[in-house]
Amino acid sequence: MLSDGKEVKYRAWKTRIQGKLTANRDHFHDEQAMVAYVFARTEGEAGDHIEPWMETGEVKSVKELFQRMDEIYDGPHRRTIAVQEFRKLQLKPSDDFHEFSTKYRRLATDAKYPKDLWVEDMNQKLTFQLQEKAVNLDVEAMDFNTYVIEVGRIATRMKHLDEERKKYRSQKEQKNGGRTSPNRDAKDGKPTNKTNEKREGRAQRPLPHHADLKCYNCNEMGHIGKFCPKKKDVVQNVDENDVLPVEPENE
Repeated sequence: MLSDGKEVKYRAWKTRIQGKLTANRDHFHDEQAMVAYVFARTEGEAGDHIEPWMETGEVKSVKELFQRMDEIYDGPHRRTIAVQEFRKLQLKPSDDFHEFSTKYRRLATDAKYPKDLWVEDMNQKLTFQLQEKAVNLDVEAMDFNTYVIEVGRIATRMKHLDEERKKYRSQKEQKNGGRTSPNRDAKDGKPTNKTNEKREGRAQRPLPHHADLKCYNCNEMGHIGKFCPKKKDVVQNVDENDVLPVEPENE
């Protein structure tokens, strides 16, 4: 039933009604019977448009009825709107290709875009990933229907592989206790660096102590020069103006 032309699109409704009138032509005695049938398949706003014409009998044929309805629901602004939507149309990674191709066909038809350019134009509206996979197709030798079938197969395979990857990742995360990587900390999910942990452990390790050893650097007992805690201090205590003694060269 056609009401306001939004929930049930006017063109789709008109195509179905014309099909029924053609298939069941022997069921109608004359043109007025067919006009009455079309009127019966409307309601709301659409019925309000047709009712005055039915009361006055000014509509004599189905063709005339459709012409009047075309002016209301399929007016001159339809192409302008279609052109605007067609220019913005672009396949997104989350979109279904088959739904996209159906929308493309409808908008290209309404916008009166040349059919010999459909294949090339649609190819430019695909996602980069899908264009990359379809690069081996002989696009120039294909008609639009063949192109849609071939690209649809590629899109279906890509979707299947993507679902398999997501499934694999989900199973891997479950095995790792919900963590995305075994190298991540279980408490806060931050990545751990085992190399840094080892270095920090060595830095915090106490220096070795030997009571019977004497340091050649500070002359104190309990450690050797390699582990002398005053080693750095000795270097820092050397003044920049101090002149170190130089042994005379042998003549």
